[in-house]
Amino acid sequence: MKTKIVATTVGILFLIGVSAIGTLYYFVKIQQISLDKTVYIHILPEDNTNSVINKIEEAAHPKSLIGFRILAKHNK
Repeated sequence: MKTKIVATTVGILFLIGVSAIGTLYYFVKIQQISLDKTVYIHILPEDNTNSVINKIEEAAHPKSLIGFRILAKHNK
């Protein structure tokens, strides 16, 4: 009986972990910016993450910047 409970718990935690990793991979690796041409933005030393995001949104009109925000948050 105890073995069944432990196996079920491990299985459920495994599925939750795989789902979380899959979701993170989806948001980070999807094509977030699709452009017809190359767009350059000028990033100044005093720019913070929010100002860079605003510059990207103005220049590129991306579908989503969730992956960028996650990477910027964990790269500090």
